[in-house]
Amino acid sequence: MCIRDRNNTNDPRLPNAWSNLALFYNKKGDVTEAIEYANKVVKFYKDSGNNDESLAKACDNLGYYYLQNKELEKAIEYEENCLDIYSQLHLENEKVANTHYNLAACFERSKKFNEAETHADKASELYKKLLGEDSQLFKEADELLSKIQSKTNYKPQLTLSLIHISEPTRPLYISYAVFCLKKKKHN
Repeated sequence: MCIRDRNNTNDPRLPNAWSNLALFYNKKGDVTEAIEYANKVVKFYKDSGNNDESLAKACDNLGYYYLQNKELEKAIEYEENCLDIYSQLHLENEKVANTHYNLAACFERSKKFNEAETHADKASELYKKLLGEDSQLFKEADELLSKIQSKTNYKPQLTLSLIHISEPTRPLYISYAVFCLKKKKHN
Protein backbone atom coordinates (compact mmCIF):
# COMPACT_ATOMS: atom_id res chain seq x y z
CA MET A 1 0.00 0.00 0.00
CA CYS A 2 1.52 3.32 -1.08
CA ILE A 3 1.43 6.25 1.37
CA ARG A 4 0.75 8.73 -1.44
CA ASP A 5 -2.36 6.84 -2.58
CA ARG A 6 -3.96 6.23 0.80
CA ASN A 7 -7.52 7.46 1.11
CA ASN A 8 -7.79 7.15 4.90
CA THR A 9 -6.24 10.41 6.08
CA ASN A 10 -7.24 9.64 9.68
CA ASP A 11 -4.92 6.66 9.98
CA PRO A 12 -2.74 7.36 13.05
CA ARG A 13 0.27 5.82 11.29
CA LEU A 14 0.30 8.51 8.61
CA PRO A 15 2.13 11.26 10.55
CA ASN A 16 4.96 8.85 11.32
CA ALA A 17 5.19 7.77 7.69
CA TRP A 18 5.08 11.37 6.45
CA SER A 19 7.76 12.37 8.97
CA ASN A 20 9.98 9.58 7.71
CA LEU A 21 9.39 10.63 4.11
CA ALA A 22 10.19 14.25 4.98
CA LEU A 23 13.42 13.14 6.63
CA PHE A 24 14.26 10.95 3.64
CA TYR A 25 13.70 13.77 1.14
CA ASN A 26 15.66 16.23 3.28
CA LYS A 27 18.63 13.85 3.46
CA LYS A 28 18.34 13.34 -0.28
CA GLY A 29 18.57 17.11 -0.74
CA ASP A 30 14.97 17.65 -1.85
CA VAL A 31 13.92 20.11 0.86
CA THR A 32 10.81 21.21 -1.05
CA GLU A 33 9.45 17.65 -0.93
CA ALA A 34 10.46 17.40 2.74
CA ILE A 35 8.47 20.56 3.47
CA GLU A 36 5.43 19.11 1.67
CA TYR A 37 5.39 16.00 3.89
CA ALA A 38 6.21 17.91 7.07
CA ASN A 39 3.27 20.23 6.33
CA LYS A 40 1.01 17.17 6.12
CA VAL A 41 2.15 16.09 9.58
CA VAL A 42 1.45 19.50 11.10
CA LYS A 43 -1.95 19.68 9.39
CA PHE A 44 -2.84 16.16 10.61
CA TYR A 45 -2.12 17.03 14.25
CA LYS A 46 -3.84 20.41 14.07
CA ASP A 47 -6.93 18.91 12.40
CA SER A 48 -7.11 16.21 15.06
CA GLY A 49 -6.99 18.84 17.83
CA ASN A 50 -3.70 17.46 19.03
CA ASN A 51 -1.83 20.28 20.78
CA ASP A 52 0.82 18.24 22.54
CA GLU A 53 4.43 17.25 22.08
CA SER A 54 3.64 15.51 18.76
CA LEU A 55 2.47 18.78 17.21
CA ALA A 56 5.42 20.63 18.75
CA LYS A 57 7.86 18.15 17.20
CA ALA A 58 6.09 18.41 13.83
CA CYS A 59 6.32 22.23 13.97
CA ASP A 60 9.99 22.00 14.94
CA ASN A 61 10.74 19.67 12.02
CA LEU A 62 8.86 21.87 9.57
CA GLY A 63 10.65 24.96 10.90
CA TYR A 64 13.97 23.20 10.44
CA TYR A 65 13.15 22.31 6.82
CA TYR A 66 12.13 25.90 6.12
CA LEU A 67 15.45 26.99 7.66
CA GLN A 68 17.26 24.58 5.32
CA ASN A 69 15.30 26.08 2.42
CA LYS A 70 16.22 29.64 3.56
CA GLU A 71 12.56 30.55 4.15
CA LEU A 72 13.44 32.25 7.40
CA GLU A 73 10.13 33.92 8.27
CA LYS A 74 8.26 30.62 7.93
CA ALA A 75 10.99 28.85 9.87
CA ILE A 76 10.70 31.37 12.69
CA GLU A 77 6.90 31.05 12.70
CA TYR A 78 6.96 27.26 13.11
CA GLU A 79 9.84 27.23 15.61
CA GLU A 80 8.00 29.82 17.73
CA ASN A 81 4.81 27.72 17.51
CA CYS A 82 6.83 24.78 18.76
CA LEU A 83 8.21 26.78 21.70
CA ASP A 84 4.70 27.98 22.59
CA ILE A 85 3.50 24.39 22.83
CA TYR A 86 6.52 23.33 24.90
CA SER A 87 5.88 26.30 27.19
CA GLN A 88 2.22 25.31 27.64
CA LEU A 89 3.36 21.79 28.50
CA HIS A 90 5.97 23.18 30.94
CA LEU A 91 8.74 21.22 29.24
CA GLU A 92 12.41 21.96 29.63
CA ASN A 93 14.27 19.24 27.80
CA GLU A 94 16.71 18.70 24.95
CA LYS A 95 13.94 19.24 22.37
CA VAL A 96 13.30 22.69 23.82
CA ALA A 97 17.02 23.44 23.65
CA ASN A 98 17.10 22.26 20.02
CA THR A 99 14.22 24.59 19.18
CA HIS A 100 15.99 27.55 20.81
CA TYR A 101 19.10 26.66 18.81
CA ASN A 102 17.10 26.56 15.55
CA LEU A 103 15.49 29.91 16.37
CA ALA A 104 18.90 31.42 17.12
CA ALA A 105 20.11 30.25 13.70
CA CYS A 106 16.99 31.68 12.01
CA PHE A 107 17.32 35.06 13.70
CA GLU A 108 21.07 35.16 13.09
CA ARG A 109 20.55 34.57 9.37
CA SER A 110 17.77 37.20 9.41
CA LYS A 111 20.26 39.62 11.00
CA LYS A 112 18.03 39.98 14.07
CA PHE A 113 20.93 39.63 16.44
CA ASN A 114 19.23 40.50 19.74
CA GLU A 115 16.63 37.76 19.26
CA ALA A 116 19.35 35.40 18.03
CA GLU A 117 21.45 36.06 21.11
CA THR A 118 18.50 35.45 23.44
CA HIS A 119 17.73 32.05 21.90
CA ALA A 120 21.38 30.98 21.57
CA ASP A 121 21.92 31.85 25.23
CA LYS A 122 18.84 29.83 26.25
CA ALA A 123 19.94 26.85 24.12
CA SER A 124 23.43 26.99 25.61
CA GLU A 125 22.03 27.25 29.13
CA LEU A 126 19.67 24.29 28.64
CA TYR A 127 22.29 22.07 27.01
CA LYS A 128 24.71 22.83 29.84
CA LYS A 129 22.06 22.05 32.46
CA LEU A 130 20.77 18.89 30.75
CA LEU A 131 23.88 17.45 29.11
CA GLY A 132 26.86 19.15 30.74
CA GLU A 133 29.65 21.37 29.44
CA ASP A 134 31.37 18.48 27.70
CA SER A 135 28.44 17.75 25.40
CA GLN A 136 28.83 18.51 21.71
CA LEU A 137 25.44 20.26 21.62
CA PHE A 138 26.49 22.63 24.42
CA LYS A 139 29.72 23.43 22.61
CA GLU A 140 27.88 24.12 19.34
CA ALA A 141 25.32 26.35 21.06
CA ASP A 142 28.06 28.20 22.93
CA GLU A 143 29.97 28.65 19.66
CA LEU A 144 26.84 30.04 17.97
CA LEU A 145 26.29 32.37 20.92
CA SER A 146 29.88 33.67 20.63
CA LYS A 147 29.46 34.15 16.89
CA ILE A 148 26.26 36.14 17.40
CA GLN A 149 27.77 38.20 20.22
CA SER A 150 30.74 39.09 18.02
CA LYS A 151 28.26 40.47 15.48
CA THR A 152 26.34 42.48 18.08
CA ASN A 153 29.42 43.95 19.75
CA TYR A 154 30.57 45.92 16.72
CA LYS A 155 29.31 49.13 18.34
CA PRO A 156 31.75 50.60 20.81
CA GLN A 157 30.45 50.39 24.32
CA LEU A 158 30.47 53.69 26.11
CA THR A 159 30.79 54.30 29.82
CA LEU A 160 29.78 57.38 31.68
CA SER A 161 32.45 58.89 33.89
CA LEU A 162 32.21 61.74 36.36
CA ILE A 163 35.24 63.95 36.60
CA HIS A 164 35.29 66.35 39.53
CA ILE A 165 37.30 69.50 38.93
CA SER A 166 37.80 72.10 41.61
CA GLU A 167 39.91 75.21 41.26
CA PRO A 168 42.08 76.21 44.21
CA THR A 169 41.61 79.96 43.53
CA ARG A 170 37.87 79.80 44.11
CA PRO A 171 35.94 79.06 47.27
CA LEU A 172 35.47 75.38 48.04
CA TYR A 173 31.72 75.42 47.49
CA ILE A 174 32.15 76.18 43.78
CA SER A 175 33.17 73.15 41.85
CA TYR A 176 32.43 71.76 38.46
CA ALA A 177 31.38 68.35 37.34
CA VAL A 178 32.12 67.21 33.83
CA PHE A 179 30.51 64.16 32.30
CA CYS A 180 32.24 62.50 29.44
CA LEU A 181 31.76 59.35 27.48
CA LYS A 182 34.75 57.11 27.00
CA LYS A 183 35.11 54.11 24.78
CA LYS A 184 35.38 50.96 26.78
CA LYS A 185 38.31 48.79 25.75
CA HIS A 186 37.58 45.10 25.21
CA ASN A 187 40.28 42.57 25.97
